[in-house]
Amino acid sequence: MSLAEDIKAAGVPDAEDAPEVMSAFRRDASIFEMTPAAVVYARGAGDIGNLVRFASGRRGVSLTPRGGGSDMTGGSITDSVLIDLTRHMNRIHEVTGTR
Repeated sequence: MSLAEDIKAAGVPDAEDAPEVMSAFRRDASIFEMTPAAVVYARGAGDIGNLVRFASGRRGVSLTPRGGGSDMTGGSITDSVLIDLTRHMNRIHEVTGTR
């Protein structure tokens, strides 16, 4: 079973590890390149919670969130699981807090 299939089995349906997807996410705006092990298009907080539980039970699996990939320091590239937040989690629905 591939890493993406394991992630899907953990309750996160939108995970991919096809070579063309991995290639598309191997760069950001920096000079660095690194191919992720899988890309997850998180649909909400539930997916992120399931991913954290999945990663915490697996040695050597880390999670890296990614927005637009405009980081110039290489911070949005990883060799583990990349969480793409641009497809589904790209709007602020509510801001809460106290003054």
